[in-house]
Amino acid sequence: MYFVKVYIKTKMNTKKYYMTSLNNFYNMFWVKTLISVLFLFFASCDVNDVGYSLLLSIQIFRIEYIYSKYSLKYY
Repeated sequence: MYFVKVYIKTKMNTKKYYMTSLNNFYNMFWVKTLISVLFLFFASCDVNDVGYSLLLSIQIFRIEYIYSKYSLKYY
């Protein structure tokens, strides 16, 4: 009976851990940045504006990186 209890407890803990790690993954700045970069890149993707949109994306990535580096926790 003891082993069953321990097994169930560990199962619950691992499930909880996976859920929190998933949430952390979604909250990480670079995932959000990647989404915003891709959105920006494809939103302004004319033939002439590809270079400009790429530059803009890089600038936004840098701003987000600096913000996340110096803020205490991820937003």
